[in-house]
Amino acid sequence: MVSPSAPAALGAEVRRALVDLPRQDATVAKAIATWDEELAGGFVPAEDREYASIGAIALEVFGPDALTMPEDDLACPAHRP
Repeated sequence: MVSPSAPAALGAEVRRALVDLPRQDATVAKAIATWDEELAGGFVPAEDREYASIGAIALEVFGPDALTMPEDDLACPAHRP
């Protein structure tokens, strides 16, 4: 997933590069298999519902504006720019 403010074409290209292309091209799949262990298994599309628990935690910690707050406001005060 890319930022909602990113052009739609960017999201489509990221999906093509990380999800579609490795399934179609063995050379690309082999290259990805050499990446860090967390990434080497490849990628699948994610759905919003898979992040529901993270959203629930954000709401509990930061309140009702958590999902619309600027990212900098969510950082620990000691780590804010």
